[in-house]
Amino acid sequence: MRLILDFCTICFILSFISLFMENNTLHLISFILLIVISISGNILVFNHKNELSKYYDVSINTINIINILNHFILPLILLYYLYNKLKIIPLEKLNNMKITAFIFILILAIIYHILMKFNITGSYGIPYYKSLQYSFISIIIVIIILYIFK
Repeated sequence: MRLILDFCTICFILSFISLFMENNTLHLISFILLIVISISGNILVFNHKNELSKYYDVSINTINIINILNHFILPLILLYYLYNKLKIIPLEKLNNMKITAFIFILILAIIYHILMKFNITGSYGIPYYKSLQYSFISIIIVIIILYIFK
């Protein structure tokens, strides 16, 4: 079984760390990232089960179990605690937080792809252009969430 630093793990680590900090922007970033990995992670798994199975050298049943754990259960638990940590703030500050969150997530995605080219982060066993497509979908999801988050 291959253990590689993938985007889901990075989001979990960031979310877990943010639970112990009093930083509303970091809570918002973590909250958004958890929603993004829940949606895009499921899309990735449903479209590429065989590639993921080969890449991580596990059975498809294991991929399904890990998918349920990583894209449903853990995000819901972390989302619950992060939601309770988010504080109500004035609209002007919320707009600044949303811009900061978008820039942070965009930079995180870019760094992730740079590290993927150096085989430091996981490629999921799919072609690079496919992972760019999933990142693009994820950025669109982030924009939608930030638009809804008023």
